[in-house]
Amino acid sequence: MFELKILPDPDELWKGIGGYFDNLTQIICEFVDNSISNCLSNSRHTRRYITVRLTEKQNQRSEKYVSVRIEDAGTGIKNLEAAFTLGSRKGAESPLNEHGFGLKHALASADPENQSWQIMTRTSDEGSPGSFKQIKAPYKLEGLQVEELSQGWTGTITGTIVCFNSTWEMFRTVTKGLKGNYTSFGTIVNLIAEDLGFIYSGIIEEGFVINIEAIDESGEELEPITVKAVSPEFESYYQGGSRGGSGSITQDLGGGNVSINYVIGFMKEHSEWKKYYKKNMSTSGVEVRVNGRIIAYNLFKEIWNIEKHNSYNPFLVRISLASKNIDALPCTLSSKNGFRQGDSKFEKLVDVIRMLVGNDNTPPKVPTESTDEREKFKILKDRIQSSYKMKNELATVLVEKYAFNTTCTGADKIRIDLFVQDTNAIYFFEGKIDQTHAKDLYQLRMYWDGLVADGIQPSHAFLIGKNHSGAVNDLVNEVNNMKDCNGNNYNVELVKWSDYQL
Repeated sequence: MFELKILPDPDELWKGIGGYFDNLTQIICEFVDNSISNCLSNSRHTRRYITVRLTEKQNQRSEKYVSVRIEDAGTGIKNLEAAFTLGSRKGAESPLNEHGFGLKHALASADPENQSWQIMTRTSDEGSPGSFKQIKAPYKLEGLQVEELSQGWTGTITGTIVCFNSTWEMFRTVTKGLKGNYTSFGTIVNLIAEDLGFIYSGIIEEGFVINIEAIDESGEELEPITVKAVSPEFESYYQGGSRGGSGSITQDLGGGNVSINYVIGFMKEHSEWKKYYKKNMSTSGVEVRVNGRIIAYNLFKEIWNIEKHNSYNPFLVRISLASKNIDALPCTLSSKNGFRQGDSKFEKLVDVIRMLVGNDNTPPKVPTESTDEREKFKILKDRIQSSYKMKNELATVLVEKYAFNTTCTGADKIRIDLFVQDTNAIYFFEGKIDQTHAKDLYQLRMYWDGLVADGIQPSHAFLIGKNHSGAVNDLVNEVNNMKDCNGNNYNVELVKWSDYQL
């Protein structure tokens, strides 16, 4: 028998735990998470704000970099040993401290050379007014030094300050995916503000304040930014699901009850933001927040197992999970930029989202300018069908219904655009992608006569288009004064695609 010495090499470990984040904002968020968790978990603590300070600089080789300082007004780090131990949750104060890796991952990603990072913290237990504790690079598994300084504290009464230097290349990662060449320091600062406003919109709306201060290379202070919550604007709300376009339910996902707030709708393109809620393939789908903080967004195939398409671009599902019990919530990735695939609680959440949206387990499409008439009617069919299911009514909804079946066959078969039959009514649609004209009104009347000839008595019919010509508006009353072969009046109503959010 012999023992293995498996203590990892500290330099290789540092390299290994870095690189978990896609951009600088995600690194900053790890420190912001800790600050928010600290402030919100201490109910008597009223200083609920964070300041992110970004300073553009050059090193001795004339290479640009950005000095990053994140300062909170919390209660400070009381258990420094737990905070710097990989995988330790002894100092966890809320579900935002889920893994016990975030602080170390973020430092290793921000400072891969393990040279520039610095953390200063002051708690209410400190002695003199300016005293604080300081930990600086390099990170060590053994012998990491904590300096106890008696003066020089530059923060608020208590709190924590995190500092590191970001390479210019890392600073520019926040522009990834955007069209154009973003090189201006001030523009990139604004993008970081937008990122933070999106990631923490639920927390900001609850009154937490995130400020950004920035100093460019010339030493000029840019206009301070108080980060605004980045939220979508909806053109309309989806009503085809099992519980309507918005609401709240309580669900046990496998570890205890979780409150699930949801909003389902069709968004406008948001002109104020450059990255979010742009009514496109990269900003639609499903977003999921946990206690106000975004964890995953732009989920689509993960929910419905189908590919994205521009006809889904306006569709947005906002899910917000709320629970103080970390075991009740789905497991997140250690970088908090997604959920763990295969996690049973996440899979149950997927089932809940599918249930809320309904629509035969497919998201609703919204026609684009290139959508043809037949495709529009398929979308209208899905929405009508969903509305009946929502009311628990039985209905037949067809886009392949034919009239004059006894006399017209083969190429002469007459197809009705959309036919609906339920226990109370029979109605159908005739439509045109753009404006309707008089001949379309009389084509609709022909469909009515064909159904009557087949032994089916319609109760009403709809002529649908983008708009209707003057002749159609003048003639519809005249048609409605006529009678079919059964002696019943035609009952035609003029409607528009926009009436159905199409």
